[in-house]
Amino acid sequence: MIIIAAVLGIAAVVVMIATGSFGSSQSAAYMNACKEAASQCKATHYSVPMDPCQICQAGCNQSGTELFQNAVICCKAGRLDMIYADSPGCQPPAPPIPPTRVELLNDDLSDFSAWSGSISTAQWHINSTYGYSGSSAMKGWTTGSTGGGYAEITHAQSMFGYKNIIVSFWSSRIFRASGYLAVDASVDGGAHWIGTGQMFGDEATWTYHQYTLPSEFENNPNFVIRISSSLLYSAPSVSSYVAVDDLTIIGDAIS
Repeated sequence: MIIIAAVLGIAAVVVMIATGSFGSSQSAAYMNACKEAASQCKATHYSVPMDPCQICQAGCNQSGTELFQNAVICCKAGRLDMIYADSPGCQPPAPPIPPTRVELLNDDLSDFSAWSGSISTAQWHINSTYGYSGSSAMKGWTTGSTGGGYAEITHAQSMFGYKNIIVSFWSSRIFRASGYLAVDASVDGGAHWIGTGQMFGDEATWTYHQYTLPSEFENNPNFVIRISSSLLYSAPSVSSYVAVDDLTIIGDAIS
């Protein structure tokens, strides 16, 4: 009885050793396959940064189960140093924090309560019957010399705490002889101006314009926007005009 028990015990130990050895060998093979997949993924990302590295799904799974927590993430990150038995794994990359897009100004230009400058019937005025959506800010339109020459209107709007500033508006214009429309912005309260460019030529139909302002406008409390135009009539019997409507300014809140 004692001899039989001893033999059985020895056999069990032999089986355990054999099984453990086989299991360790098999685990090492899986780890090596995962490392090879990570190496290939890392090399691929040099030329194709956005490649999804599907090879990691097969290389770092055993019978549908990851070799260790977030093994596939380690592989896709090319972290060969973190691929080993009992690895704590790689943390998934933190999702990017979406910027908080804020509408800083939405002016339908139905009145000039927030604007200053050359505001009069002869210069910039509200036209309640012609606009992209309702009324518009207009210069000209009437015949003769009324509305001729240069005139501007300005609006102060702090950009403090915001970045990626985008200005958009709709415009329409007819230049019977010559003239231009310009939308500019200032970082120093109106002492100096950075323009989006003077717009020449006719826009008989309403046209959408959008401009991303340069970085110096970001986080700036002294922001001012200016709408200006110069009109020159070819004859007093025909009318020239520029009109602007639905001016908006948006930006991303700085976190």
